[in-house]
Amino acid sequence: MLPVKNLFVLYTGGTIGMLQTPQGLAPAGGFEARMRDHLQSLGDAPDLRWRFAELQPPLDSANMTQGNWLAMRDAIVAALDAGHDGVLLLHGGGA
Repeated sequence: MLPVKNLFVLYTGGTIGMLQTPQGLAPAGGFEARMRDHLQSLGDAPDLRWRFAELQPPLDSANMTQGNWLAMRDAIVAALDAGHDGVLLLHGGGA
């Protein structure tokens, strides 16, 4: 298997990107900035190109519908058609 050099990251909401609110954890936008800040803080992060997209609005995976799944599929197909050689889907599933 060849190493991925041009990664497409699709954040849909879910547990991985939730933030604490007065009502508990909730899906939140701005995950790309938080992820980039974290990777920069590591110092030894891999050198790869990646493009980030965020499903709007970010949803708890328990609230996904077939329409949301189709939107994810469309974004993934478009990324592969655009030349990305890897896809990372951040979807949740912590329940």
